[in-house]
Amino acid sequence: MTQYGVIIDHDLIPEKTKIYNMFLAYFGNPILTKIRNTDEGSLYAAKIDVMLRENRYLMIITTPDQQAVGSNFKLNDLKWSTLQTRQFKTELPCTSFSYISTGRAPFDSRLMIVEKNDKMGHYSSKDYKMSMCLLAKKEDKFSFFPEIGTIASALETFRTIFKIEI
Repeated sequence: MTQYGVIIDHDLIPEKTKIYNMFLAYFGNPILTKIRNTDEGSLYAAKIDVMLRENRYLMIITTPDQQAVGSNFKLNDLKWSTLQTRQFKTELPCTSFSYISTGRAPFDSRLMIVEKNDKMGHYSSKDYKMSMCLLAKKEDKFSFFPEIGTIASALETFRTIFKIEI
């Protein structure tokens, strides 16, 4: 395709669109709130409604933008490079949503460990151009990282960071 010129909108790359659509199918299309700007980009989050007294979040990082903190956008309107499911003791000022998790295709796609240390395990996907980090539990002195996992099982730990590698 580059024989005709340079791609202006990298989000038109089919592999990237496939990854966006996969996470949209998993979480629905929740509304996320801009939390702050970071060195890496703009941080957006939505709290996941759970019956437990835990603060679980879907978070994404986009390229830096000029949107006001507190602004709300649907997930499909935000072009992210990093998607996280995280759990915090503190509550973030953002919208909330619920979803039903599934382990069916494509969320049963395998993730294989590439490297690990006492703080995280780094995984790659053979089916998608993305990588995943599974963060150690803070209370564990010796964290366990499985050799093989799935996209769904990783998302449901609320200790994951997915990064598109395109």
